[in-house]
Amino acid sequence: MHDGPYYKQAYWFVPEYGEWFLELWHRYLKQLAHFDRDHPFAFVNLRRAPYGAIYTLTQYNKAHAAACKRIGLEVGKALGTTPHGHRHAYGQRLKHAGIDKPMIRRFMHHASIESQEIYTQASFSEAREALQQAAHRLDGLLTTPLSDLVRSSD
Repeated sequence: MHDGPYYKQAYWFVPEYGEWFLELWHRYLKQLAHFDRDHPFAFVNLRRAPYGAIYTLTQYNKAHAAACKRIGLEVGKALGTTPHGHRHAYGQRLKHAGIDKPMIRRFMHHASIESQEIYTQASFSEAREALQQAAHRLDGLLTTPLSDLVRSSD
């Protein structure tokens, strides 16, 4: 979902990260100015031929994996260390911070509120913790402790 006719607004979870990105973006634009381009793409090859050519998704994925390995992270979708894993982490952070679903939909640029469900679903440990808390609440409501009820049904 776009925020305007031809653009998307960046919603930085921590505003200072947006300022940091802008500083890096200006540095990148200074490098980019040295290359002739015949396309509208922002991300291009700066360090290898063909210089100024479109930086492909395949190249980006390889560079991302190499960066993860350089800082000691194993690369894997389930580990959240793939490029798309960042999107899942953003959705989880918004959920954990108590942001309501309509705002998460906007921040993640989803047309439908249901689209964010995959990004904000509970992890196994969160589900287990919710069940443990529910059992404690239920135990407080019962006159007979839940553990005694379980034993008597055996």
